[in-house]
Formats: sequence, C-alpha cells, structure tokens
Amino acid sequence: MNHPVVSIIIPIYNAAAHLFECIASARSQTLAEIELLCVDDGSTDSSLELLHALANEEPRIRIFRQPNSGAGAARNLALSEARGKYISFLDADDRYASDTCLRELYDAARRMGASICGGFRQILNPNGTVTLHSLFRRDLKRKPQGVKIAYKDFQYDYHYQNFLFQQELLKRHQITFPLYRRFQDPPFLIRAMIAAKEFAVVPVEVYLYRRSERPVVWDAEKVGGLIKGLTDDLNLSRQANLPKLHALTVRRIEQDFYEAITGCLDLPEIYDLCIEANASVNVALLKGQRSTRGDFLLLPLQACLQKSGSSSNSAPRSFRSSGDRFRAAHGFIQCIHDHGIGYTIRRGIEHLGIPMNAELSRSKSTKKK
Repeated sequence: MNHPVVSIIIPIYNAAAHLFECIASARSQTLAEIELLCVDDGSTDSSLELLHALANEEPRIRIFRQPNSGAGAARNLALSEARGKYISFLDADDRYASDTCLRELYDAARRMGASICGGFRQILNPNGTVTLHSLFRRDLKRKPQGVKIAYKDFQYDYHYQNFLFQQELLKRHQITFPLYRRFQDPPFLIRAMIAAKEFAVVPVEVYLYRRSERPVVWDAEKVGGLIKGLTDDLNLSRQANLPKLHALTVRRIEQDFYEAITGCLDLPEIYDLCIEANASVNVALLKGQRSTRGDFLLLPLQACLQKSGSSSNSAPRSFRSSGDRFRAAHGFIQCIHDHGIGYTIRRGIEHLGIPMNAELSRSKSTKKK
C-alpha cells in the first residue's frame, strides 16, 4: 500500500450490526491512499470476527484491540499508530455520505492551506429517511469553492466527524481525547479549533449519522465523564475568551443534560464535579449572551439546594453519610447563594483561624518587604 494521506479511525464496540456498511463506505472512497485503523474496544459480539474477515480482503485495514476502555481511549490508540497526513473519524454505526467526500476534503484542505477542513452532515432517521443537517449550508450558498471561517466566529463544539484534521496539528499541540465515557468529543474539537484558529469548509456531503431510538442509560461513570467534558469546555472557552461557546456550554448543563445531571446529584462525587463546573463559569463572559446576576449558580445545583433545603436532615442519604464533607460543601454553596462570593471567602478565611485584620496586616508587611 502507498503511504496513506488520510487515516480513518474507527472505534468499535459491539457494532456488528452496522460494521460492514460502515467499512464499505470507507473502502469505496475514490481517494485510494487511505488506511482504516479499526480499534476493537473489548467487543463481546461478532465485531472482531467480522473485522478479520474484512481485513483478509482489504489490505488497508489495520486491526487493534484493547480491553473495554471507551471510545476516547480507542481513538487515542489509533492516533498513536496513524500514518496519514490527515485524520478522519468514523463511528462504527455511521458511514460516509458520499464516495468522494474524503477526496474533496483532502483536495480542499491542500488548496486552501487548511489544517482543518469540513463539510456537510446528514442524519439517518430510524424510519430510514435522511435529514440534511443545517450546519454550514447557509454559509456555503453560492460558494462552491468553499470558505475559511475563524473559530472565534464559529464557537461551536459538536460534529467533529465532519472534519479532516491535519495530523501534524494534533501532534504539535498534543491534542488527544480525554478518557471520559461520555462527552470526550467536544473538548477534542475545541482544542483543535483553538490551535488552528481557523478552518475551511466546502459544500460536500461528508458524514451520515445514524440516529438511534435507544435512550442513553446514564450511570455515575457516564454522568461523571459528561460533567468533566463540560467543565473542560468551560475552561477552554474561558481561557480563549470565547463568550458564545461559554454560554453554549452553560446552556448544555442547564438544559440539554439537566435531567441526566440532577438524576445523579445525590452521589457526592457528582455533586463535587458540579461544584468544579460552577467554579469554571466566568459570569463576565456570559454578559450579553444570557441574563445573569452577580453570583452565579448552575441550575442543577440550584435544584439540589431546593431539594435539600436549609437542613442537612433533608439532604439525600448519600450526602448525609458523608457527614462533615456534605455539610461543608452544602454550606459553601448556600453561603454563596445567600451572601455572595466575597463574603463567603472572608468567612472561609476566618474559619481557617486567620483573622481578617491579621491577614490584611500580613499582606501589607509583605508588600513593604
């Protein structure tokens, strides 16, 4: 096989039902210089056997195996083995939307000097119909050659599969997927976009996403990963001064994933992660994006306060079993809610046994030195 110009990374876990169709859409690409890096993530169905059968007739398939560790870990393993100049990500239950999409993205990336290049997305509905996703379609009306978009003008976090990523960009900035069971994709895309500063997009049908009727079963591990990923997005948008993305991430916490998060808030580790997320919100960035007050508290935490009330006796059982730990965390949030951050910090200093006057005089003496 010639040296590949595009490496297609496919994480696989119990995907036998759609795997053949997925890989067929990659094999049929008119861009011949590709490799398919298929990572079996501890499947218990016939996925691995099907992979080996396909590899026997397709030399561009490379198979890797790992114990079940999640899609992020599987993609990272493939990234470490990829040989292509550009990287494409394909999930095992999805497929490419056309046979020419990788050729067109690759040619456009080189022509436009882009380290990230993307196109259109389609949705395969459970009833077999296809819906055209709206992303980029309005931007590219009457622009057949494509456009370049600055990420500061885009500020979005989903649909990373729509893009080719230059491998040198990912390596230079050490961009990989966080090892979360859910929501590892948005931090990856945001980090790549911030590093690239801009991206190209062309009017090409790239990705066909299969919409599932099966609801996500949210357990503590998945919700924990979700909140960590959302906190990553809050920190990245804050550090890069991206107010629209910051507000979008807050909206995802308070609307898109509100029920999933509040459903696990009686677990101390989930509560603590929500505290960390709340601390990552920059209220100044939200001004003009949504209405805010001086002190900010994410809606899931507000719901927890309303549920538990002012008495720890009415708090969830797992909190009560944590004793002082819960009361301290609960009191901290309640104090911010009632009196503001400044007052809460002063009370915290006093709680540590450092009188405010002594703290001020120590600060003054340090400045004199």
